[in-house]
Amino acid sequence: MDAVHLHLVLTHLPIVGTFFVTATFLWAAFRKEPAIGRFALYASVAVSLTAIPVYLAGMAAEEKIEHLPWASENLIDSHETIAAFALGLSILIFLLAVIIIIIGRRSDNIRPSMIWGMFLVTLLQFAVLSYTGNRGGLIGHPEIRGSNTYKGFVEKNYKKPGQRQYHKEDD
Repeated sequence: MDAVHLHLVLTHLPIVGTFFVTATFLWAAFRKEPAIGRFALYASVAVSLTAIPVYLAGMAAEEKIEHLPWASENLIDSHETIAAFALGLSILIFLLAVIIIIIGRRSDNIRPSMIWGMFLVTLLQFAVLSYTGNRGGLIGHPEIRGSNTYKGFVEKNYKKPGQRQYHKEDD
């Protein structure tokens, strides 16, 4: 498995994980259940850490694809910029969750306001990670870039009915 494949596989972990963590914080807040809140905090720590290998694999993946003819430098730069922000946000949320866990152990109480606060920041984290994933998807998926780009991509790379498939070797 190369860096590009690893990045594509790992990318889904923080996005999907944060969705479930956010939902768990919401559930804990409405149920006013400290045990569910603690679980969500530990899950938030684990999920936030997954952003690190995703980011590092993304940096290695960039090195492999940036010189390919279909790779857009603007899309790669845009994805890299928002990915750096997403990583920073994930690290801050990791630290915040650890602090709340420590406070909860000392006082044996996690306030409902802390759970609501974590719900809000993980909701923001989910939005930022989702946007980051979308920006990354634009790099390798011309079909989601827009109809003109996709139409041009299909016309250039796929045969039309009754035409012979074009291959570079045919030149």
